[in-house]
Amino acid sequence: MDKRDLHFFKYRLHGIIYLKFYRDLKKFGFEFLINHYEEFYFLTKYKEYGPEFLKFLNAAIELKIIEIINMKDLIEFKDSCILRWVFMNLDDDGRNENN
Repeated sequence: MDKRDLHFFKYRLHGIIYLKFYRDLKKFGFEFLINHYEEFYFLTKYKEYGPEFLKFLNAAIELKIIEIINMKDLIEFKDSCILRWVFMNLDDDGRNENN
């Protein structure tokens, strides 16, 4: 399934609120939440509270308050640099076959 088809499918399920949710995610730099395993949770909270929920999420991530929402993986993703993703594929002695 094409990524655009997936966005259209989500739009058909949730309506205009999905497009507003996506727009606000991009504004806060959270586009990766669209592919997150808890995307539906974030969307339902957005429906309930609006953009204020994303502001709350952004503040919690910046302050690294993991207890509020289980978002350890979000914090690691947002704070990581490209080198982290390069070195994730290293074997035990710290070398990659492509090094």
